[in-house]
Amino acid sequence: MQPFWLVAGLTVPNSRVVLKNVGINETRTGIIDVIRAMGGKLEITDMDPIAKSATLTVETSELKRDRNW
Repeated sequence: MQPFWLVAGLTVPNSRVVLKNVGINETRTGIIDVIRAMGGKLEITDMDPIAKSATLTVETSELKRDRNW
């Protein structure tokens, strides 16, 4: 997974980042959990259950900063 690009898409004004064919197996989804907990705009599409991959799309979001998400 490419967390740098996901975070950039969430924090750079007026951004939309699409990452295709991203590995999303259960050991690589921590950043997805954090983005969702912080209220980030994240869409997961084109899921391939065999390859355990998907397309991830993020958009600029106002993220929660409280540690008690």
